[in-house]
Amino acid sequence: LGQLKENFNPLLGPQIEVWSSKDYEFESFPFPLALKGIAEPHDYPGAIMNSLVIALTKCNSDSSLKPLRAYQRLMELGDISNVAKSEIAQWISRGTMRFDNQPLPPEQNAGSANSSPEDRRAKVRLYFEKLSSDFKKAIEDLDTRRDRAKLNLTWELHAEIRKALDELMEAADNAAEIEIGI
Repeated sequence: LGQLKENFNPLLGPQIEVWSSKDYEFESFPFPLALKGIAEPHDYPGAIMNSLVIALTKCNSDSSLKPLRAYQRLMELGDISNVAKSEIAQWISRGTMRFDNQPLPPEQNAGSANSSPEDRRAKVRLYFEKLSSDFKKAIEDLDTRRDRAKLNLTWELHAEIRKALDELMEAADNAAEIEIGI
């Protein structure tokens, strides 16, 4: 949905941020990420989850939950069980975002606000299918005996990520016009 952005530092790796409705700005995941070396894009999910311990430690030292805002936002974006709160369903069915000043999805991945719901659904579905295919090639198809050096944090989460991708594709398929009224 265009909610993530990345700034790459050649010495420290990616600084990954997610747009948050708390202050209508981007919230950063821990930077640098907790990973030996610099995280490659295919390992961002695992590196972000591995860095949760840094955010929790920072909560303790700052006496604030602010370091967890990026993780909270991921949970909000991933909540597809409630159609009325699902941002992906709202985008597909209405072509609008849930919050003011929220970034719009890239048109090539999710269609435009002027497209029909069917067009947006098709674009979103195609994008998720590509993500799923790329994930299978990069992570799921690794031979755990021969490719030991390529196994990474994201590979350890492959079952959970696969489930999430499948659920997102199903949510895109099932997104319908959200009814308003009494």
